[in-house]
Amino acid sequence: MAKKRITPHSVRVRIYSVHQYATRSVRVFFEITNKGKVPIRVAKRYTPLEGLLHDSLIVKRNGKVIEYDGLHAKRLAASPAEMLELKPDQSKSAEVDLSQGYSLQKGGNITVAFKRKNLKIEVPGASNTPIKVSTPVAKFRVAPLPKASPRLTIGERDRQMAQIALETNPTEVPLLPIIEGSNGRDQIIIDAHRACFENCDNANVNINANPERYATWFGERTGDRVDQVRGVYQDILSRMRGIRFTYKCNSDDQCGGDVIASTSKGSSTIYLCAQFWNLDPSGSESQVGCLVHEHSHASGGTIDIPKDGGGLGPQYYRDLASENPNQAVSCAYNFEYYAVS
Repeated sequence: MAKKRITPHSVRVRIYSVHQYATRSVRVFFEITNKGKVPIRVAKRYTPLEGLLHDSLIVKRNGKVIEYDGLHAKRLAASPAEMLELKPDQSKSAEVDLSQGYSLQKGGNITVAFKRKNLKIEVPGASNTPIKVSTPVAKFRVAPLPKASPRLTIGERDRQMAQIALETNPTEVPLLPIIEGSNGRDQIIIDAHRACFENCDNANVNINANPERYATWFGERTGDRVDQVRGVYQDILSRMRGIRFTYKCNSDDQCGGDVIASTSKGSSTIYLCAQFWNLDPSGSESQVGCLVHEHSHASGGTIDIPKDGGGLGPQYYRDLASENPNQAVSCAYNFEYYAVS
């Protein structure tokens, strides 16, 4: 029998658990292997190689998809330093706790697959060469836990804290936030917090007053899409009036090298990373814009929609609005740029 021919550029993505019946934490390994004959470069961004900073996996329990409930991060544009070089037959792996991003309290039969669209691969000197990627599905069981011993996602944990932060008497202006670890820079955060509220208020008003600006960032108007955009900004304003948000600075668990800030859906906590302090106070790619971005995640339930494993920037999100307005009205970057432009 003839030996099966291996294509020159082939990559295997493998997810596996060393425990076939996980108890409390649900730890899995994510591994990428270069199965081709030449070196390749692989982006860590939007893969579990950098941890769970994005919805990069399809996790199912007993055949039903589990919604991602982990961190959503505002990030710097991708840089060449994020690329890993893999020689032929070389692998790179990382261990992550699935239960931090996917609710597994009930346990059951679990399957995990990687979202292939998130993977960016380069073959030096052969940019147009197709790359075969195999992504087998991992299967294992997870033990259920009693309510007295919860296995909480980051989102579930942060929403519990949000209930504690809820004020009984909402105001017409944003409540003064709680700030931890700013090293004397509280006023910078307070100013950005207030400006975030003002920009979101203006953005909400301008949805009807400035249709050209709306079209630039959210595309063709329909009643449902306009209602969705207005709903996100109104949810941001309502929660900033009724919840004392907490800004935690330089949290190791929530900050990677390129992460500016992060939060989770329904949270009252926003994590500000070292890169936040390098932003301008206002304008595009600013501290104010960053807070609009994170509040749209926390209060409006928006998501991040990356381009080709890492592309960012205003022009990409203008194009997204034009080409796919249904995605634009769910994307945190579009809400950010609309509010600060």
